Amino acid sequence: MEEAGEEVEVSGVPWLRRGLGCLLLGVVVSLWVGSSYLMQHIYDGGGFSKPFFVTYLASSLFSVYMVGFVRPSWRAMARSGWRERRAPGADANTDAVALLVQRDRRRAEARRSGGSAAVVEEVTVSRAMGDGAELPPLTMRELVQIAGVVAALWFAANYAFNAALTLTTVSSNTIISSTSGLFTFGLGWLAGVERPTVAKGVAVVLVVGGVTCVALADSGESDSGQRDSLWGDALSLGSAAGYGAYVVYLKRAVRHESRVSMPMLFGLVGVFVLLLAWPLGVLLSVTGLEMFAWPSPPVWGFLLLNGLLGTVLSDLLWLYAVMLTTPLVATIGLSLTIPLAMVTQALFTSDAHFTFVYILGACLVVAGFFAVSVET
Repeated sequence: MEEAGEEVEVSGVPWLRRGLGCLLLGVVVSLWVGSSYLMQHIYDGGGFSKPFFVTYLASSLFSVYMVGFVRPSWRAMARSGWRERRAPGADANTDAVALLVQRDRRRAEARRSGGSAAVVEEVTVSRAMGDGAELPPLTMRELVQIAGVVAALWFAANYAFNAALTLTTVSSNTIISSTSGLFTFGLGWLAGVERPTVAKGVAVVLVVGGVTCVALADSGESDSGQRDSLWGDALSLGSAAGYGAYVVYLKRAVRHESRVSMPMLFGLVGVFVLLLAWPLGVLLSVTGLEMFAWPSPPVWGFLLLNGLLGTVLSDLLWLYAVMLTTPLVATIGLSLTIPLAMVTQALFTSDAHFTFVYILGACLVVAGFFAVSVET
């Protein structure tokens, strides 16, 4: 009986952590859909179609978390983190990371074979490294390095997402961007975290088919001259790839939320974007791709509201959800934005209409994510 209990404990994320993570995902889904419609209102109703400016402002607002350095614990971490590369337990940390990789492989083998030997060895691995929670905290140097990579991936994904909103509808953008779960699985498999299965293969086919249906439906609209939807769909797909890379890298680099202060991490991301991303805006303005313009006072209010709620708060909550569950579960959960975006568009947009092919595509994407979730 003890072994059975141990197997339940180590075969996945504990139920309390998973439940809290799913609750946070629900909040994030609502914030992201609301943010998408607010952004489209800014672009269309507010006459401020500047996706780079919007992304730069919202991302830079992450730096408000740097106010945490008024706390002595943050300042102490910064000082000690730069003076020494690694605490005395460096070897233990290296061994723990190796054990994490071994545990991931044993979990997959146990699910495929059902063998008790794999379960017993997984229990041994989990005990040896405390299931990730006993890894030493990240040093300030490591945190800055992680924040630099996250800032690049996150900014690219969000810029593509916001740019897509100027070319296609919120529903189309939401559906295609939600394929980030597919990229999460693919990148995780390349990194040795995920193993291919029949269910995951079926999910890939369903998601690709769904995206194709949405693109075909949008191509009919673009022929009428309303929006260049195909370019918007391509940007949405690029955004999904960026989110997948971002979440897989972050989970592998951090491993457990107890190792890092999430607000500090996002504060550093905001500083990186604030200091390093502005030359891209200058380049876009010089080339005429996005001419710089100062927003009106009402638009400023919408931009700050979107940045604080739709970016600063929602992405912090999503990162906690990733740490409390898994990268694949977190990205799968975001597929709930699909029905919510379609219902919202139908309720609040007078000219909302969805063709059979469009609805079929949305259903295929959701079905693909459910196939992955059952496997997970």
